[in-house]
Amino acid sequence: MARIKTGGRKKNVPNKRSVEAIELAERMKCNPFKILLQFAKGDWKALGYKTKDVIKFVGDNIYTEDRISAELRQSSAKAACEYVYSKRKAIEHSATDGSKLLAPAIIYIPTSEVEP
Repeated sequence: MARIKTGGRKKNVPNKRSVEAIELAERMKCNPFKILLQFAKGDWKALGYKTKDVIKFVGDNIYTEDRISAELRQSSAKAACEYVYSKRKAIEHSATDGSKLLAPAIIYIPTSEVEP
């Protein structure tokens, strides 16, 4: 039997903290998801940077590196995926009689050794 909801927040109504965050982004004329995607894309111009690279000075050595690192791009893409794709749940596999399934083992046995 289904329970009747008697209190709490109504369905599809955002919580107070979400409403505040949305209003703040609108006041700042900022779309955080768009910025996240620009980092994931490595779009340094759209983010307001003047150059693609940054110059680093370490001791007597001078070198350049990407302003938006590969690690930052990867973490941005991963964070954006959570908004676009639903998370998958782990499922347990079992046999029809309830016993555990065994994974097949693949063993590679070379037929001959290759001499150099």
